[in-house]
Amino acid sequence: MSPGPASVQETWQVANVVDGDTVDVVSSNGRTERIRVIGIDTPERDECGFATATAALARIVQGKVVTLVPGARDNRDKYDRLLRYLDVEGRDAGMELIQAGFAIARYDSRDGYGRHPREDAYVAAAAAAASSNICGRPSASLPGAPSPAATATTPIQVFRNCADLNAVYPGGVARVGVTGNTVSGSLRPFGITPHFDNALYEANRARDGDADGIACEK
Repeated sequence: MSPGPASVQETWQVANVVDGDTVDVVSSNGRTERIRVIGIDTPERDECGFATATAALARIVQGKVVTLVPGARDNRDKYDRLLRYLDVEGRDAGMELIQAGFAIARYDSRDGYGRHPREDAYVAAAAAAASSNICGRPSASLPGAPSPAATATTPIQVFRNCADLNAVYPGGVARVGVTGNTVSGSLRPFGITPHFDNALYEANRARDGDADGIACEK
């Protein structure tokens, strides 16, 4: 296995959200790493809640500059992914997922992986959110993310034009997993980070003139 970055904290940009607890990041010089978030667990592909947890993490970190904070007993897991906390804009993404019911506190000293510095806080948050179920109704919402209950009862808005859409979502609306604007066949960084929501994007796909997965991008 290759060694991880030597610095105590690294600041990188999230290029891709793999699932609710794993992201791909890229440095300013083009170096890439796959990150497994410390101390949490979310549903695997084909399990109930996989898409919801993945979309929730994307809303927090997709396209943003993040700080990768070490804290696990091991530097990497058995899949050679760096083990890091994922902090963005002063917020702990792992904690937010737990509090919203999209993740549980796992892969810590109780599971034989060693204690991590935020373990007690994660376990307490998970206990407080125990009544939340990723396949039901979360007790808390993430910023900019409607609860599943609201999504089920509130019609997805179809905007008349980009002016109306950008008044609500300044960076446009994108499919989850889109990592930048495609201009003349080249992928470029977002001007303004879009809102990631598959259902909302599909409802406004007619506003994606260049078919790059973003409607009314800026």
